[in-house]
Amino acid sequence: MKRDEALRILGLESNATLDDVKKAYRDLVKVTHPDKDASAGAKQRFILIQDAYEVITKSEKARLETERKEREAKKSAERERHERQARARAEKEQKEREAREREEKIRREKERKEREQRERKEKAQREVEAYVFSCLERGVEKVTKSKQYGAAIRNFDDALIAEGQFFFDRSKTLKLCLSDAHCWRGMALYYIIQDNPMSRADPYISIGRALITYEDIIEDFNMAISLRPDHAGAYYWRGRMKYENARVEHWRDHVKCEYNTGAYEPIIQDFDKAISLKPDHADAYYWRGRVKCSRVVFNAISKSGNRDKGYYENMVDIGYVKRKGSFETKLKRVKMVWVFDAAVQDFNEAISLRPNCIEAYYWRGIAKYFLEQYEAAVKDFDEAIRLRPNYAGAYNWRGNAKFGLKQNGSARQDHEKANVLAAETNMTFNSWVEQQ
Repeated sequence: MKRDEALRILGLESNATLDDVKKAYRDLVKVTHPDKDASAGAKQRFILIQDAYEVITKSEKARLETERKEREAKKSAERERHERQARARAEKEQKEREAREREEKIRREKERKEREQRERKEKAQREVEAYVFSCLERGVEKVTKSKQYGAAIRNFDDALIAEGQFFFDRSKTLKLCLSDAHCWRGMALYYIIQDNPMSRADPYISIGRALITYEDIIEDFNMAISLRPDHAGAYYWRGRMKYENARVEHWRDHVKCEYNTGAYEPIIQDFDKAISLKPDHADAYYWRGRVKCSRVVFNAISKSGNRDKGYYENMVDIGYVKRKGSFETKLKRVKMVWVFDAAVQDFNEAISLRPNCIEAYYWRGIAKYFLEQYEAAVKDFDEAIRLRPNYAGAYNWRGNAKFGLKQNGSARQDHEKANVLAAETNMTFNSWVEQQ
């Protein structure tokens, strides 16, 4: 029996619910039960109604069971899907965790290698800095104490060569050491020249097998400044070397220097820079004033000095040229006064910072002599002679100043004294010029 037929037997439509079936079944059982209905065929109808009810209920139970199984299957599938997703998430998280761990391990390894490399670099840098500083210290000691300039230069060379063998960024300490090494090497080369008077007027200085020029020494100070732009000492010494180089160029072939050439301006600029960096630099003030004077005095010497004459005769001649007035005409009096006034201010600063600066008194006296401040000039030469009793140049210029004061007898005595002192030291006019 099919479900539709069973519904028809119970008197229900095809869309009847299970409750409708139960209600219809109870109602029919009450009427068709053999105890209630004694008519013929009542028993068969009752059995048929039961069979129809069983078909419907079994069908409904089967449907419910199917739905239950479908729900369970769906739940199971949903659960399995969630489990798969959970496993996938777990696997993904595990992979991500492992990837992070690998990345962290790689990062730590990279950091370890970088740290080791940095430590090796810093160690090498410290070793180089220590070696450079040691070479610099030994070289400075040889320059300042034992005057072993050649050995000191080798120490400075070792410091500069050692730094060049390593390729890393220079630390501030190393730059300072290298700057000082260049500066001190230039100073040592200059001191070697000063110890060899024959080389003072020669542009080529023999150091071992090498020929060094003043330009080479200047390059050392250029390097010192490039490594340390605020190195006042390097500017000061570069100015001095430029002055020496200009002096050699002027006097090497009896070339006469001219007041208006402008060759001294770069020299003065170096001393200006040194003073701006170190306002209490007495030597920079002195040399700036000396350069200002020298470019005028050299012109006077070149125009009036006779290299065939002796020291005494030339010095007297220069004094007479000044007194006769021809010198003012040649050097343009207005410019000369301005230059010497500026020079006197520099010498004043130098003396205030270092009262025993003999050369500052000497050159201030020369400047005042050309400014016709003869009494003040004599006082400066007196102080220079007091500090250095055998100063031939100071006696000579004091004599010139005394001529300006009409003290001719005393002036001649000073010139004679200058001549005696010059003879004792074998000083000629050429050697005096070379020392200026």
